[in-house]
Amino acid sequence: MRDALRLVFVATLPEVGGAAAHLLSLTSALAGAGHQVSVVAQEGSALWCSLQADPRITLHNASFTSTYRASAMRTVRRAIQQRGADAVFATFERDYWGTGVVASQCGVPAAFFLHHAGLKRVNRLILTRLRWDFIVPSHDLRAWITDRGVAPSRSHVLYNSVDTSAFHPDVASRATVRTTLGLPHDAIVVGFIGRLEQNKGVIPFAHALAQAMARDPRLHALWLGSGRCEREVDDIIGASGAPERHVRHPWADDVHPYYAALDLLALPSTKRESFGRVLIEAQACGIPVLGSDIGGIPETMDVGRSGRLVAAGDINAWGRALGELSSDGALRTSMGEAGIAFVREHFDNVTVGAQFESWFSSWRASHRGG
Repeated sequence: MRDALRLVFVATLPEVGGAAAHLLSLTSALAGAGHQVSVVAQEGSALWCSLQADPRITLHNASFTSTYRASAMRTVRRAIQQRGADAVFATFERDYWGTGVVASQCGVPAAFFLHHAGLKRVNRLILTRLRWDFIVPSHDLRAWITDRGVAPSRSHVLYNSVDTSAFHPDVASRATVRTTLGLPHDAIVVGFIGRLEQNKGVIPFAHALAQAMARDPRLHALWLGSGRCEREVDDIIGASGAPERHVRHPWADDVHPYYAALDLLALPSTKRESFGRVLIEAQACGIPVLGSDIGGIPETMDVGRSGRLVAAGDINAWGRALGELSSDGALRTSMGEAGIAFVREHFDNVTVGAQFESWFSSWRASHRGG
């Protein structure tokens, strides 16, 4: 039997989002595989509360509200020393420096998760040239960070994972969820789950929906999320000729129940997405997906089988894609089945946890050798 790893993750930003969801999935998978997992997080945050529900994970309270906050650095050091950690990982950019310095002082290797194509200027200039490694969720983001000076040997791809025991087709809940949301039981429902921001492509997507709805009276839309484009989206919906076929719902920390209401899901981003977590969650639930042909989105689907790529920001192309899928139930069924198989093979928690173990073994050996 392999030895249990002793791992510390630092994630002190009190946010819920893709990075936090990735951390939750990965730590759960690693703890489930018998490894000793500790997390430094901010007590009372949504992330802390989610982690607290897993008794296998040891929590330490701290927050890097400043780069080298002494109390946070002491907490990270204590977490490393209590377990004799094999390595420490920083989840958010604001945790990088404090975590890296403490790891160096303790003689423990460190690596940083990077979840989006962006680093502060000082970090881009300095961190990329130091010896710490980066873990990224797609080959697209690996290419981005390599172009900015990180040696290929110091950047590693680890896809986001999804708990397929929780995210799976839920036919039994479909009618109840639709009734609660005010969606007809016989409607074809396309979902958007995320922030209503310009970079998410919600404005051209709203126009594309208007086109598709004009051709298919069964097509409805569920918008789950909030953001600065809410008013503009609502104006487009109001002028679309079918405002009653749109349901707008504020963001929910637990988006899982809403997938039961959907027939397809769209991620129409117009700026680079490093991955696109909602796409793998939807596919795990047997829902075909549409995604923009940019960034790491193509890596999240079996293109042409479980999902389709659409030109980013192209209203007519999105309108056609929505219409084609809304009008063909057999196609949606076959794509949904392909999505379930694809996610279980590539993104299941256990699969990604095993990939982390394999990568960690060679990474730790290289540090011992260096």
